[in-house]
Amino acid sequence: MKKYTWRSFSFFTISIIVSLSILFLLYVGVIAKFLIVGILLGTLISIILFFIAMFNKNEKKVLSIIASLLTAINTAIVAFVFLLVLEYPW
Repeated sequence: MKKYTWRSFSFFTISIIVSLSILFLLYVGVIAKFLIVGILLGTLISIILFFIAMFNKNEKKVLSIIASLLTAINTAIVAFVFLLVLEYPW
């Protein structure tokens, strides 16, 4: 029987936390180094949890698919910001 486990819930939770921290960083406008490090680590952890959650046979995939979409959006935002910083340094 397929069910949701800690893998799906932790993957979804970390994806939500990274998304909220990106929004918080954009809302505040102050660059906090701990927040940037948290976003980078959260993105890497989300990518690792993607492989753990998606390749488990006894796992429901709906929550993992939603979290993977959030992770893809977060990764695209982080890559775009790094590209802007490298192209136009402050």
